[in-house]
Formats: sequence, structure tokens, C-alpha cells
Amino acid sequence: MTMPRTTDLDSEELLHLAVAASDRDQTDQAIELLKRAVAADPTNAKAHYLLGAEHAQIGLFDRAVAEMQRAIELDESLDAARFQLGLLQVTSRQVDAAEVTWRHLDRLGAQHPFVLFKTGLLHLARDEFDACLRCLREGLAANTTNAPLNADMQRIAQQVETLLLQPAQAPSEGVQDAPAAHLLINAYTGRKH
Repeated sequence: MTMPRTTDLDSEELLHLAVAASDRDQTDQAIELLKRAVAADPTNAKAHYLLGAEHAQIGLFDRAVAEMQRAIELDESLDAARFQLGLLQVTSRQVDAAEVTWRHLDRLGAQHPFVLFKTGLLHLARDEFDACLRCLREGLAANTTNAPLNADMQRIAQQVETLLLQPAQAPSEGVQDAPAAHLLINAYTGRKH
């Protein structure tokens, strides 16, 4: 029995192979397969989203943003892509853009994990650490379906808790927004979606 050539695969097959490659931490293969899936079907919103997630994983944040924006243009109901796009924007200190991106998530209801997490991250961006922790903890309790996202949010919550335990220091010139920025950048450090 001969295996099909990868050139004979359609967009959905390429997408599934890319997810499997990503699960095996074969980012290069996942990106190649996702690019081919997008080329085979430029309207495949999930392929754009996953390509954006892989780009974020390797630190190509501009490409990640572009792919996730394209994904939600193609499918406004792709809430995971919208959440991740907002996270990328907040990580890049584009808090206003993140708020606009995340506004559409409010339709999910105040107790939805994406809404709780985005609210917590917006509090974090404003150095409102107690409110951040409250929202992140509520989101962690509400999120029973996305373990990798919980791991990211748990990591941020732990870092906020550590920050709150440190004695207050006078802000140095040029680093007044460093705590929140550092914690948000860590959201994309060492993670897989």
C-alpha cells in the first residue's frame, strides 16, 4: 500500500497533519503544512489561526497578528483566534487595539473563560494586580476545555502573586510599565496551543 503524496492532500488533511506535527513539537513541519493548507484554501480560517499560533510560538509576532486577523475576518465566530489576537496585541503594549479585538467576546457572557481572562489581562496591563488575579482565578475555574490556555493563565497568575509579594519599589525611569509587560510577554514563552 502506498501512502498518498503530500501534494495530493486537501486543506483539511493538511490542517490535521499540521496539528499532529505541532503536537509532536515539530514546529517547522507544522508551519510548512499550514502554509500549504492556506495556499490550498485561502478561506480556511482555522488554518490561518493555527499558522498564526505557530508563528507566535517561534516569536514571529507580526506574522502571528496578521494570520489571526485574517482568521477572524474569515470567521468572526473563531473566538480562540480573537482571544489570541488580543493577547498578542496586549503583549505588544497595544492595549487599545486589544480592547477593540476582545470586545466581540463579550457576547459569550461575563462568566466565559475568554471574557474572564481578557478582563484579567486588561487589569494586568493597567497594573491593577488584585483585580487581575481575581479575574484570572475565576477564568481558571470556569475553563474546563482548554488546558494549554489554563497553563498560560496560571503561569501569569503565579507571576502576579510573586510580584505582589515583593516590596514596593519606586518606578525607575523607562520601566514603569515593566512588570505587566514582562508578565504578558511570558504568556508566549514556552507554550504550545
